[in-house]
Amino acid sequence: MTAEMRSEFAQLFADYEIMPPFRQLSRRTVLLTPDESTSNSLTRWEGKSATVGQLMGMRYKGWESGYEDAFVYDLGEYRLVLKFSPGFNHYNVDSKALMSFRSLRVYRDNKSVTFAELDVFDLSEALSAPDVIFH
Repeated sequence: MTAEMRSEFAQLFADYEIMPPFRQLSRRTVLLTPDESTSNSLTRWEGKSATVGQLMGMRYKGWESGYEDAFVYDLGEYRLVLKFSPGFNHYNVDSKALMSFRSLRVYRDNKSVTFAELDVFDLSEALSAPDVIFH
């Protein structure tokens, strides 16, 4: 749902003093620019950092850890891979240690593809967690 549509629905509910029955009206939406859509690497968070604790919180939003320097998000036949540095040991975590964003790429069958191949709604949902912590 576009920001304009959400705004129109929100206004309609407000006009009739109705509580929205679903969270989508207030849900964060992450849209790619045309250049980002045709790319296979998302760099909008270059130079940004997050703590290990923030990264670990992404597990509750569908991201999987298990690599020292990456998290993955499965979207059916596609897989997003978010890389950060310097990485951390999952068995001895310092939740306040800073990790720098390196890259976010999309793969299908272990081959890099462009973000244009993904459903925009699925991608928005996947990117909502990193968008918050690296923003």
